[in-house]
Amino acid sequence: MIRLQTLAGNRQVNALLQRQTAIAVRELLPIPYEWWSEDGVKGVQKELRRLRLYSKGLDGDFGRYTDLGLVEAFGGDSWRSMEYDAVLAALKAAKRPVGKGHDLRYAELFKDGVLDISLGMGYLEEINPETNRPYLLDLLDELGAAFKAKGYEEDLDKAARIMKEAGRPLGESAFGRFFVKENVLTYRPPAGEARPIHVVIRLIANPSGTEGGKASEAFIEGMTQGDVAYYSGHGRYGSGPDFDPNFAKFTLFNENGTVKFETDRYEKLEEVLAGEHPRRSAWQQFVWRLQNNKIAVELRNAGNLCFAAKNAHPGEFGGKLIYWAMEQTKTGPITGEGGRLAKEATAHPERRYRVLVFDGCRTSDYEKHIRSTGGFDTFSTDVIQTTRTVGFYAEAEATLRSRAPPAARSRRASGPRPGTRSSGGSSRRRTGSLRPQPPPGCRRAAAVPASSRQNEQLAGRLARSEVVVRSPRLLERIAPADSHLERAVRNPGEDVRGPREQLLPLAAVIAQPRPGEED
Repeated sequence: MIRLQTLAGNRQVNALLQRQTAIAVRELLPIPYEWWSEDGVKGVQKELRRLRLYSKGLDGDFGRYTDLGLVEAFGGDSWRSMEYDAVLAALKAAKRPVGKGHDLRYAELFKDGVLDISLGMGYLEEINPETNRPYLLDLLDELGAAFKAKGYEEDLDKAARIMKEAGRPLGESAFGRFFVKENVLTYRPPAGEARPIHVVIRLIANPSGTEGGKASEAFIEGMTQGDVAYYSGHGRYGSGPDFDPNFAKFTLFNENGTVKFETDRYEKLEEVLAGEHPRRSAWQQFVWRLQNNKIAVELRNAGNLCFAAKNAHPGEFGGKLIYWAMEQTKTGPITGEGGRLAKEATAHPERRYRVLVFDGCRTSDYEKHIRSTGGFDTFSTDVIQTTRTVGFYAEAEATLRSRAPPAARSRRASGPRPGTRSSGGSSRRRTGSLRPQPPPGCRRAAAVPASSRQNEQLAGRLARSEVVVRSPRLLERIAPADSHLERAVRNPGEDVRGPREQLLPLAAVIAQPRPGEED
């Protein structure tokens, strides 16, 4: 201390001691809400129930659900430092929202004034016969044009600035295309301060087939550090999202070593192998050729994100081939308690909540593996995945379409209503022989939310397994009515209430109303 006084002077040392004392005193002081009485907590729970933010009993026990309700009511954690009377007064003054509650934890998504969305478009091998271009290139062009038509700018520097100002600088990888729009909507939590919300969309893809590793790294950042991570593409037999072609080339050799057949499509390989030997299956013939050096496989699967360690479809040639390829490149699962996802989620404790969307074949296999991962339980993550087979040519429509669908129907907690299923026909399927077809066992699917919090939900919430949607308007059904979300109009000083049908649904996940609902 004497040495410090000599170097800095008495005044600076006294100021330092005062600051340290103040910090120590604050740490010793009780947190206000930890001293609320049982009757006081009941009063708060009653108001949260009125605001449709709490569905449990009025038991006076300040638990997780009461905490979640308060965060949603105030749009963040400001209530934690408030005295009880101030919290209760703010809740009583709050207007009850129109509708039947909401599905997502908006306060966590909007707490820093930015909604960032990682939109990963998986690798698609198909060629569009109408343009003679890779289908993925056409899809990316369509998405980019649609974003710009909605007022989004493609600007990496601006995206980096907005994220940095929000306290969330971009991750190590800036791979992808960044689309930005400021003041997309105004978020008005019932008892908290209104705030404008900016949106940053990161479009991640590997159309060249040579940057799968960079694409997968970027999507992992989105899953662990972002608000929404949305994957559209092949599910690779339930193994996980994939940003690579997996197989650059298969070469089959004759007995004399000459080339018999070459292809880059594994369904074609299966067809040829199935006809080579009368007593061997296609997979048995593949193994025989491997053992006898009669086949060469050029792998390209740095973009595989392995969610499932075990093949869930062992009876299918494609499933066996995918897992064989991952074994060759030592591609292990990133899920599970010791997996990479858990480690990176733990490294970012400030991200207490995220939304994951998987729109592709066999993505319903993902959930159990994601749920076994730290930081991705039913309180910290909502998972929405596909369950119903349809055709190609709807990815952009499912992502962008903004007309609100019929209201979702709910099932009672006692069990599913017999016959309840996805409503309406799918406009994602388009007929015509010229349309590219997916490989066997890997069809595109209509989006239906998967189970999430079950009955552990806010008041009026539908559990993920209790929501029925109409394809293709996937993300619109994530967002039931909430009168505390408003579209930002041309004049930043004005806000409007009512339907937000002109919002880009992917950017305004939470801004779509349920038609015909009243308070």
